[in-house]
Amino acid sequence: MRGLRATSLRPRPHGVRDEVGTRAADQRKRPDGDQPLTHADQQVHAHERRQRDLQRRGIRERELERRRAGQSKESWGFLGYTTPEDALVSAIYSMQQGDTQAYFDSLAPEEQERMSERWQEQSETEISDKHQSDVAAIAGLQVLNRRSVTETEVLMDVYIDGPGRMETVSMQLVGEDWKFKGYVREDGQ
Repeated sequence: MRGLRATSLRPRPHGVRDEVGTRAADQRKRPDGDQPLTHADQQVHAHERRQRDLQRRGIRERELERRRAGQSKESWGFLGYTTPEDALVSAIYSMQQGDTQAYFDSLAPEEQERMSERWQEQSETEISDKHQSDVAAIAGLQVLNRRSVTETEVLMDVYIDGPGRMETVSMQLVGEDWKFKGYVREDGQ
């Protein structure tokens, strides 16, 4: 609220306005005319904004709960890299679709280097076919546990439905995006 004085926030006597008050009143016109919104109208609009915000927040919270509960194969899609869970689903979805570039983009830098070396002698079609084969048996995913290793690394225990196995995956924050860093394997595996 830079530029506003405390006095500009108090009601003024009818007809008395300063420059700030005039601009603020001009911005709050009734949709049906030139009259400024009344205090009651402003309260209604504020209440409606709060209700929309609460509704959006509720939708986001339900979506997060749904994601924590598990992701069936049918619900997979590109969710982006905002959270470690979204990044994991986005990586697996790109494998399912055979999109090698999208999969490569979902990897942390170290994993990109490792995959580049591994894929050096393979065509994009071979890589795509291998990815699709690797995820074909997966019916869904469920993140059972998530723990922070550092501010930029998270380990997640993921149940993979279909094969019926548990995997621990490492996700790394790169800039503002979470990326798949790889599986955490015990020595000898």
